[in-house]
Amino acid sequence: MTTAQTVERLSSPDEKITIDFLLQDGRPSYRVTYNSQELIHPSSLGFRFKNAASLTDGFTILETKQE
Repeated sequence: MTTAQTVERLSSPDEKITIDFLLQDGRPSYRVTYNSQELIHPSSLGFRFKNAASLTDGFTILETKQE
């Protein structure tokens, strides 16, 4: 069984809209909620190249910074 780890959350000023960035077994993804209702289910992030290997997993978070 795999579990998703919330790495970072962005919220609108009124906090009605949130975007969560997640890592699940080294695979980055995101989800979007509005008023605590999930609008976009966790969806994969990554890069697919025409003539090179895809970058879709094996990611680790080294640092996050808020300003």
